[in-house]
Amino acid sequence: MRINEEMKMEDIQKVSLDILKFIADICEKEGFRYFLMYGTLIGAVRHNGYIPWDDDVDIMMPRSDYEKFLEYARTHKSRFGYYEIFNRQSRKDYIYGITRVSDSRYEIVKDDEKNCSMGIFIDIYPYDGLGDDRETALKKLTATRKYCNCIVDITRKEHHIPSTLNLKGKISHIVRYIKNRILGVGYFLKKIDDLREDYQFDSSRYVGPLMWFFTKPEKVLFEKRLFENPVKLKFEDREFYVPGDYHTLLTQEYGDYMQLPPVEKRIYHHNYKAFKKG
Repeated sequence: MRINEEMKMEDIQKVSLDILKFIADICEKEGFRYFLMYGTLIGAVRHNGYIPWDDDVDIMMPRSDYEKFLEYARTHKSRFGYYEIFNRQSRKDYIYGITRVSDSRYEIVKDDEKNCSMGIFIDIYPYDGLGDDRETALKKLTATRKYCNCIVDITRKEHHIPSTLNLKGKISHIVRYIKNRILGVGYFLKKIDDLREDYQFDSSRYVGPLMWFFTKPEKVLFEKRLFENPVKLKFEDREFYVPGDYHTLLTQEYGDYMQLPPVEKRIYHHNYKAFKKG
């Protein structure tokens, strides 16, 4: 299949926005809750659209709504057309604990990992109820972060041994890396999934991205009340749902989120190139 020239970031953003609109249309029609999150939420609040140097879209869904959305996708494949669901259930070579909705008319080429035939995509994070005990919830998220780091470590195209380690440390690092490669991605994703309990999002005091994250756990262990009374904010040419108390949520995770980062940090963070298929 012929691949055209590399796409510009503003064109990638337009494709991602179309995916977001498609998902939002389904969710709002079917009554599934969704919220803009992370850099996408900052973009809505601070820029009324994309952060100019941001290159992806992130949304979250409470676990029950997330599962309903995936079931809807499974039973309405014809409506999805060229949009494809990427998760561990749909593709065994997929490495993430979240779902991505991908536009198959495009192809991405990643610098540091295999892309399993994925096109331009947006991320959907399931948020799980984590009960009412903060310390127990933090322990679960801490374990998740460890397993996520293991997955990333064993799926990069190149493995780097920290130069700061002494000989004994390097040997230990290599042995651990080989062991984790043998265990494989599925092992660590199951370890993460095993952390889930029968806590419901709506009946828990604390909620969070139990399946996939990398920042400090205390930054993403949110009180469920922050998501109550959702409102809509403008993102590019349309309004989308955001958590009701998005200010407290963003302050907890990012601090002064209205302050622009230094110029040298205004860079795209995904290491991939995108192409339109011919």
